[in-house]
Amino acid sequence: MTSTEFLRQTINSLADADEFNAVTVHLFTNDFEIPPTVVPGDFDEADFTGYAEADANKVGVAWDDSNGNAILSFVGVHFQPTASTVTNVVVGWWAQANVDGSGPCVIACGKFPSPVTMAGVADAIDMVPLVAIGNTIGTVGA
Repeated sequence: MTSTEFLRQTINSLADADEFNAVTVHLFTNDFEIPPTVVPGDFDEADFTGYAEADANKVGVAWDDSNGNAILSFVGVHFQPTASTVTNVVVGWWAQANVDGSGPCVIACGKFPSPVTMAGVADAIDMVPLVAIGNTIGTVGA
């Protein structure tokens, strides 16, 4: 078995055990170097008018990317202000789940290629969160 096959089997086992159910995706505004030990409290959560965390259930089984990562994708999520009362500059996102009943833990996170201003109803972020075991973590469509 190759290391990539092992990673794919590992992430599928986690998904099959419902470790990735009840996943929520959040946006953050603080620009910092994300450490490997990041916890939800490290992020300054967005609070633009109309903001709410988004539910993101897993989609299908993991696949291998060209970098040797096992990737699991979730349903796409949409964030959009409902007014311009409170605005934010959003730096990135994180996905969290309550793993083994021990409370929320970060299962994936990332920064957008450039900060995104959320200042009115014409602004929006659409993305597909990915969880990767291997070399990289990222998003599609962010």
